[in-house]
Amino acid sequence: MAPSEEYILNNFLTSPSPLPRIISLERFAELFPRKLRSHPQIRTLYRELQHIRAQDIALVKENIEREVKTGEKQKEELRQASANKGVSSLSARDKMEIDMDIQLFGQPSAKQQEGVFTLETVLPEMQRAIAAMEEEIETTRQEYSTILSEVTTIVGELSDLRYGKFSTFPGSNDTVADEVLKGLSNLEDICNSSIK
Repeated sequence: MAPSEEYILNNFLTSPSPLPRIISLERFAELFPRKLRSHPQIRTLYRELQHIRAQDIALVKENIEREVKTGEKQKEELRQASANKGVSSLSARDKMEIDMDIQLFGQPSAKQQEGVFTLETVLPEMQRAIAAMEEEIETTRQEYSTILSEVTTIVGELSDLRYGKFSTFPGSNDTVADEVLKGLSNLEDICNSSIK
């Protein structure tokens, strides 16, 4: 089941926000010059900032609650408008919004709208969820296999470098170190010629 809007907003906006999670009192004191780090006003300033931060977090939580209520109200208005107008009288924009809501929240049946679930209504939903999860697991396995093969190739190439398989260039008797020194010498000559 997808996380709710409220869960996402709280998780990303309020959970990591308290001041002690961002910076400890000791780290905060380190921001001041050495001779002032033990000053008692630093602790007072830190507590004041912590209090202001807590007020800001409370305000954000109120805004999240308001936004969630607004979202629920908009969904209800959309359901009522859809039921009142019928599908044929909806504009292209309305149909697109309904399609997005169905993709995000699923198509509610009449019994689900009332909040009543029976074995007949829950079982198909569970089967769809199982199929979606199995598909996601298979996709993850394929991605894992691809990444593993790429990492194995990279590790193999790095071990070739470590054990000296790239110590000479094909068709040349020079080692990699000799080629690098030649390149640096050429670069030095170009720099010296541009200075003159």
